[in-house]
Amino acid sequence: MITLKKTTITIMGAAALFISSGVATAQDTFYTPGNNQVKLGMEAMQAQNYEQASKRFNNALRLTVGPKTKALVLNNLCAADYQRDALKQALRACNQAVRMNKQDWRALANRGNVYVAMGEFSKAKNSFERADRINPNIAGVKRFLAEYNRTPNTQYVLNN
Repeated sequence: MITLKKTTITIMGAAALFISSGVATAQDTFYTPGNNQVKLGMEAMQAQNYEQASKRFNNALRLTVGPKTKALVLNNLCAADYQRDALKQALRACNQAVRMNKQDWRALANRGNVYVAMGEFSKAKNSFERADRINPNIAGVKRFLAEYNRTPNTQYVLNN
C-alpha cells in the first residue's frame, strides 16, 4: 500500500504539489495587474493559507490576459484548491491548465494528485504517466507508478 501526504514546496515530486513560480524567460515576462495577485497567491501558498491563495489566483485569472501566464496561474490554483480539499475546483483548474499547455508536467502531476485524492486511481495513473513522459525525473511520480503497476487493484490511502 502506498501512502501519500499533502505537502507544498516549490518544484517537488508527485504526491506533492508543483507550483509554477513565474514565466520561463525574460522575453515572456510582462506586467499586468494580475501579476501582483499571483505574487500574493504565492505568498499565501508559502504561508499555507490555501483559502487566500485560491482567492488571489482566481483574481489573477480575471486580470491576466496572456495564455502562458494564465496556464501557470491555473496550475497554482489547482494546487491551492487541492490543499483546501476543494477537489472539483482543483480538477477543473488542472484540466484547464493541461488544455492550455499539454506539455505542462506540473499540471499533469498535480492532476494526478487530485485524482488520487478523489479515488480515481486509473485516471491518476494516466496523468502521472503523461507527466513522466515529459519529465522522467519526478521521483514521486515514479514511486506511484511503480506501486500502481505492482498492485493495480490496491486501495491507496491518503494521509492528510
